[in-house]
Amino acid sequence: MWHSVLSSFSHLRHGALTLIDQVLFPPHCLACHVPMDAAHSVCTTCTHSMHMISEPLCHHCGVPLPYAHHESELCVDCLTATPPYDWARGVWVYDDRSAHLISQLKFSDRTHLASYMGNLMRLRTTEMITPQTWVVPVPLHRSRLRQRRYNQSLLLAHYVAKHNGILIPDALMRIRNTQPQTTLDYHDRQSNVVGCFNVPKRHQANIKGARIMLVDDVRTTGATLHACTETLRYHGAAWVGVITAAIRIRSETLDDL
Repeated sequence: MWHSVLSSFSHLRHGALTLIDQVLFPPHCLACHVPMDAAHSVCTTCTHSMHMISEPLCHHCGVPLPYAHHESELCVDCLTATPPYDWARGVWVYDDRSAHLISQLKFSDRTHLASYMGNLMRLRTTEMITPQTWVVPVPLHRSRLRQRRYNQSLLLAHYVAKHNGILIPDALMRIRNTQPQTTLDYHDRQSNVVGCFNVPKRHQANIKGARIMLVDDVRTTGATLHACTETLRYHGAAWVGVITAAIRIRSETLDDL
């Protein structure tokens, strides 16, 4: 009897707190802040204005292509120099709207955005993540982590690994504090991250033959993800995939989409 009473009281208390929360903090669009019926979502207008990546796309790196193509066809960049990872995808093209959301997550403490982005990223990886796949966030250097207080890639990785895979938050470590990539041009970004990642000794034996999904917020030149992949390959990873919230693409390609 008492168990039933306590259970009923718990449900009533939860419902009351939810109602108070909705009154004090009504749901709004995560992008433009217009009122919404559901929390942690984006309104229809913003959803349509964000360029979600879909077919046709490069089947190696995941960038959208302006024309239908054969399944094995690659984009110009992958034909010129195939990236070291085995597979990569993103949710959106990196433009003003997606950049705003990602910046809010990354620099403005709006960590609740991670659930919206991370769940969309998880849907893109459903067929690629097995129960044995390591889900690994791109790490921050400890000094930058102290400054920011959280790693946005780790927040996203929690949702990517939510229903499958094994989240390994520290499979990679950043051993050198580099300049922010956003301040550098293409060539400087490549050299900026050379030799700045490593696999901790506690993971080195198990990483041999592992299947790994790297998680980051944005792929721009790909320098950081290339460096992470090469580090994992050096330590024996058998397969490396990449999932990001957004991918920056060539402006001429964007004009044709």
